This record gives sequence, C-alpha cells and structure tokens, in this order.
Amino acid sequence: MDRISCLPDEILVSVLSLLGIREAARTCVLSKRWEHLWSFNRVLNFDASQTVLQIESNTEALLGVERCRYINWVNKVVESHCGSTIDEFRVCFCLNSSSSCVIDRWIEFAITKSVQRLEMELEPSVFSEEHAGLPYTITNQSYNILFKSPACLSSIRSLRSLCFSRVNISGEILERLLSDCPLLESLRVRDSEHLVNLKVFGSSLRLKFLDISVCPNLKDLEVCATSLVSFSHFGLGQKMNMQIKDAFQLAKVSISDFVEPIRSVFFSFSSYFSQLETLSLGMEMTRGQKGNSGFRKLPEFTKLKFLTLQVLADQTASILCWTPLIYASPVLHKFKLQVQYLTPLGVEGIRQRKIPNRPHQCLKEVELAGFVGCFIDLEFAHYFIKNAVMLEKITIERHSTRVLLSPRPWMFNETKEKQSAKEQAMQLQKSLPARVKMEII
Repeated sequence: MDRISCLPDEILVSVLSLLGIREAARTCVLSKRWEHLWSFNRVLNFDASQTVLQIESNTEALLGVERCRYINWVNKVVESHCGSTIDEFRVCFCLNSSSSCVIDRWIEFAITKSVQRLEMELEPSVFSEEHAGLPYTITNQSYNILFKSPACLSSIRSLRSLCFSRVNISGEILERLLSDCPLLESLRVRDSEHLVNLKVFGSSLRLKFLDISVCPNLKDLEVCATSLVSFSHFGLGQKMNMQIKDAFQLAKVSISDFVEPIRSVFFSFSSYFSQLETLSLGMEMTRGQKGNSGFRKLPEFTKLKFLTLQVLADQTASILCWTPLIYASPVLHKFKLQVQYLTPLGVEGIRQRKIPNRPHQCLKEVELAGFVGCFIDLEFAHYFIKNAVMLEKITIERHSTRVLLSPRPWMFNETKEKQSAKEQAMQLQKSLPARVKMEII
C-alpha cells in the first residue's frame, strides 16, 4: 500500500520543498496524485552557479545561451506555480540589466506570494566585467511598482530575509525597504555602486543580521539597531565613516579590507568588544606594513570564543603582531588562520623571530588553512604549541588553488606544494605534546 500518497497535501508539499526544484518536478510522473503537487513548492531556489563555473569559455555567445536557458527555466516554474505563498525565492546566476524586465517580474511574483526570504545573487562569477554587463538596478520608480503596488503592499510585510548581490540599489531605497518591512531580520547588500549613504535605524526595527560589503562608493554607514546580533563588512579601501549605536546584542563581527588598514573600522566597534563572541578580521600584510600599530593595548574580549584571521601576505611578513588580540581574549576556544600568498615562495630574506611567551588557558582548537609549510605557517603553529596549555587539536588544511579572498594571490603548483606542505606538517607533528591531536586535510 502506498501510505505516503495518503498523507495530506500540506505534508507532501513540505517534503517536496526539501528537494531541489528539478527533483521536486520529477515526482509528477509518480501518479495523478503527485502530478501537480510540485507546483505548490514553497522553496524556489534557482541556483545555477555550478552551471556557470562549468563553462570553459568566457564568450558572450556561450553565456547568452546559458542565460536564455536559465530565464526559461525560472519563467516556466513561476508560470506553473499554484501555491498562495512561498517561503523562499532565490535567483543565483550571472544576469544583468539586459534582463531587467524578467527580473522585475520575478521579484513582483515573489512579493505577491508573501515571500519570507528573497535573494537576488546576480554575480558575474567567472566572467569578466565586459561579459557581465551593466548591473541590474532598482530605481525609485521600479521600487514603487515592485514593492508598493496594491498587489504587493500588504505582502511585503512578510519579508524576513533580503539579499541583493550585484544589484544597484541606493541607501534611500534600502531605508524605505527597512521601513516597509517591519519583520525583516536579515539584510545583505553586496557589490552595489549606487550605495553611498545608509542609515539603518528605527524603534521597531527587528534587524538581527546585517552585511554591507564590496560597495565601492560607500562613504557613510550609520547603524542603530537594538536587535542586531551579527554585522559583516568587506571594504574596498575607500575612506568611510561608520557608526554603530545601541547594538546591545551584537555578538558576531566580520570585517575585511585588503587594500587599506582596517584599524578605523575595527575600533568603531570598541564599545562592544566585551560582548563579542565571534570575530573575523581580513587584511593584507607585507614587510613594509606595521600591522600591530594601534593593537598593542586592547581591552579584554571577555566573551570571545571564536577568532579568525584572513591574511594576504608575502612570505617575509610576520603576523605575530596580532598575538595581543589573542592574549586579550581569555576565554578563546577556537582560532583559525587563513593565509594566501602574494608571491611565489622562497627562503630568501626570512629571519627567525622570537616567539612571545603568553600562556593561554582556554584555547583548545587551532586551524591553519592555506598551509604550505613556510615561515608564517610554522611561526604561528609554534606560537600555539608553546602558549596554548589546554590545546587539544590542530587542523592543517593544505593550500588550495581556489581563490578565497582576492584574485591576486599566486597560484601554487598543486602536486609539488601539497606534498611539501604535508612533509612540513608531519615534522610539526613530532613537536606536539601527546595530548594534542593533529588532522591533515
């Protein structure tokens, strides 16, 4: 007996919503009972990023063919959808202003369906800016049509999570969105050239997660949100004024800038150092930079448990200048160092530096990502072996040719460098205390 088909439609639709759109649609062949159930799917995730990555040639003609296929796919699903509401609508493909009309229709469709999570990730991906074309733009006029029309006016209030990536949108429109969406908890804006000034405030604001990154013209960012839990910012070296106020619940901060020092942005959070639980910092360090300037005297991060440093560096740099931050985090549980190198590796110019003696009583896990077994890797590894008296595990993740932080880092010889990294990790393992386990990935 087919007991599954006897379940109520609501339960079957919930099950289908856990599948991808294509997989859910294939269930229509099971029986007449299942023929139209997939069209009530509440999660519409049109992620075709892997399709883009598999295209070997960055020709406009090939990209145009894939765009047509993608648009037809989304249109067919949208036209076939029979449900009254959807939980998620996600577009993830290399689209631009030439597709503005269809993107407008998709957003309007999602809003009228009282969508809770709306994500428009129109990244150029592996394609050059020339092939990517001009970004899709939301203007004041299109905002009034997409979000403020009679059909959308009440439905927009259901929105809880919003992501615009490579979508040009101004601070004025974002502020209108925040005002019109009282239940919004998550806002992510990346790669918007139109974003210059943004004020995030309001007594009824429920915003918990905020990510404003890769916006080259951003000059002023003012955030006043009592519910804010997580904040992320990836800068592009521009001078900007950032103010964070009344963030009494802020626990997670991620800040990166691989062009300019991140010191000024970092200290804009100084009022909240004592309440942070997770901190991630990304920077570029070379021999001529004084990375420890301004970081020698820090207040205690009394709740910080997870710390990540993402570094672009040449092999002569030393990141031991960041150990005061580790020392100022007495309950730190896990530390991760992620390094990518700007130049090919060598041994010229490297001098042994004295490892400071600063015992740490709580640190149990250390992860070294991008490990190649050169001076920076080993220097930090020996620092933790010497000072982390409760250390239980070191994870060595050997370098990857995947670009994590910037398109500039030198690409390693996969076979030769991985073998060398493994040999260095094995040598390092011999110096570990018996209580410490090492995992090499």
